[in-house]
Amino acid sequence: MSLSVNNISSQLSTLSKYIPDGLFPKEELAVDRWVQLCSQANTLCVERNISKDDFYPNQHSKSLVERTIGIALSNYRQAMSGKGTSRHYEYVDNIITKNGFFHWIRFKSDEDKAVYKWQLRMEEAKKIADNLQIPLESYYPSQRSNCLLEKEIGIALVNYRQAMQEKGTHKVYDSVTQMIMDKCPHWLLISVLEKKAIDKWRKRFEYIKKRSEEQCIPLSQYRPSRYSKDRKEKEIANAMSFYQLNESNYPSVNRLLSVFSES
Repeated sequence: MSLSVNNISSQLSTLSKYIPDGLFPKEELAVDRWVQLCSQANTLCVERNISKDDFYPNQHSKSLVERTIGIALSNYRQAMSGKGTSRHYEYVDNIITKNGFFHWIRFKSDEDKAVYKWQLRMEEAKKIADNLQIPLESYYPSQRSNCLLEKEIGIALVNYRQAMQEKGTHKVYDSVTQMIMDKCPHWLLISVLEKKAIDKWRKRFEYIKKRSEEQCIPLSQYRPSRYSKDRKEKEIANAMSFYQLNESNYPSVNRLLSVFSES
């Protein structure tokens, strides 16, 4: 079968000039397969409303399509380093690159890839914390967040913490651990009880932030009142008073609440 532009989906027709006729059969099959895989990856990005730069197929995903792409990519990356039974082809590299997924093949090792992904996550976490007006040292990404980006970071962090306890299928890398410890050590050191507390106070914090915006009062100057007519705010004010009297409080929660005491 000769591979030509007629064999390629309309979504990937611009790639035809990178796929010459006359390839050896195995290479032609590999090229044809990666055209399809990249097309599926493009569709997943659109469906999930994420950029291509943020998408890296997980071979353990519950999605059959993503899992298929992830396994194929894992095999191909092994081929790039001379391992496994798959083969590395320049034309496959072209297809992956021209589709905007160069980050899939830019690294020679899984550790390099992990470092890159966590660098992006740390940068995005800082943006999310700034947007929420939460100190980074008190920000813990929620895996149940309505923000898909934060949700991905939260899930990745849960998986990494489990890997540090030798659970799950993910790997721990010293370089990644050091990166997180340098910028957000509480992500790895926080206890289960403190994690539950910061999740609870995060929701309260966001409610008070909403109230301050409604009343056009800077968050740092807003004081939740126990005499408020708003039942939710009254409950939060009472919870703050009780928490501040409680000796067994948590550093991350303390820093979050300190926003209300800033001048």
